[in-house]
Amino acid sequence: MSRFGMLLRYYRRQSTDPDKGGMLTQERLGELLGREPGNTRYSGAAISDWERSKSEINHNYRSVLVGLIKVLHVCGGIPFWATIIGILFILYLISR
Repeated sequence: MSRFGMLLRYYRRQSTDPDKGGMLTQERLGELLGREPGNTRYSGAAISDWERSKSEINHNYRSVLVGLIKVLHVCGGIPFWATIIGILFILYLISR
């Protein structure tokens, strides 16, 4: 499992579903991510693949990466300082 996958899983499990309560599931994360501008809905299987490093998000898909950070922050999984670090990391990736 990659560092990205481990962090994604950790922050998702720290998040609370804003409508249903309880831990944010992979399926629900994909649904909420699809509500973010520039994104489509992702399946729970896609989120699982990202967490287990079976597939990766292309670093050129900024809207997906920013959407993940936003959803996980709004759901309480990512504290403010980690949000800033995440955004800086995305900026680093897209500048390569």
